[in-house]
Amino acid sequence: MMMRFGVLAGMIAVHELGHFVAARQFDVGVQEVGIGFGPALLTYPLDGYRLTIRPIPLGGFVSLKSRPSESSAATDAATPGRYLSECAVWQQSIVYGAGVCMNLLASACIGLLMFGLAYRSNAIVTLGDRERRIREHPIRWAGFAALFPILICIVLPWKLFRKICSHTFLRQMLREGNLVPLIRRGFGTAAENKSATATHAAPLSDISALLPSVLITAYFLGVALAAINIIPLQPLDGGHLLNVMLVEQVIPATALVETKFALLMFGCTLLGPMFVAGIIGDLYQIWLLCFTRSSAPRG
Repeated sequence: MMMRFGVLAGMIAVHELGHFVAARQFDVGVQEVGIGFGPALLTYPLDGYRLTIRPIPLGGFVSLKSRPSESSAATDAATPGRYLSECAVWQQSIVYGAGVCMNLLASACIGLLMFGLAYRSNAIVTLGDRERRIREHPIRWAGFAALFPILICIVLPWKLFRKICSHTFLRQMLREGNLVPLIRRGFGTAAENKSATATHAAPLSDISALLPSVLITAYFLGVALAAINIIPLQPLDGGHLLNVMLVEQVIPATALVETKFALLMFGCTLLGPMFVAGIIGDLYQIWLLCFTRSSAPRG
């Protein structure tokens, strides 16, 4: 179980690395890079910023010098670099979108690696009632493995947005959790039970018994993190992109602060219950996994 959450923490670190690298490229001040939520367990002072490790590996953040304010004047003065608001619109968009791009790039690279392993094993993929050998159409399968994350990231955010607005979605997350079921499905029943037969959609899951389960988990977690973060609601990356590219260009400066605050409250109203329900469900699933295994009879 710890290894599985290590994969999740790794993909979150990849996401935050994208924001960090983009901010440093445009000389934006970085105050903190946090992996996980909750109180800081470990703090590493680095070159002008600090890296913190936190106990709940279900997210992360990069704290930037966003814009001048009286409340953060002392902290900003001690942080080298300029404010993000001083950058051009396209530079701010790259900083906010770099995390999603890094997740998609990582998933694409992992997909190509899985394709290479499957090609070397001469794997057979089941599509409906037909079987296809990967070596028969290598370019097609390699392209699918690399482009699948981008295709899912185009379609999935809108389906997730519709689910967020549904009260049944909260009940489902309270019962099942958010990321723990995804991790378990990512490892695949075929990886844990060799006799299982995959029935869900993604063709790569049919050969999960032949591939390292860690790669499959990282592949789908990268896609999921990118799809969730591109939803145009604050405080997600998609919400920040919406602010930079549309709201700040259309709304008059006199009403900009109130408009951005209203959008933030709207996003938190929709996303807050989802994340709280997801974390409660995840902790419940972790508790079930730990205590079910520990109380299981041995012999």
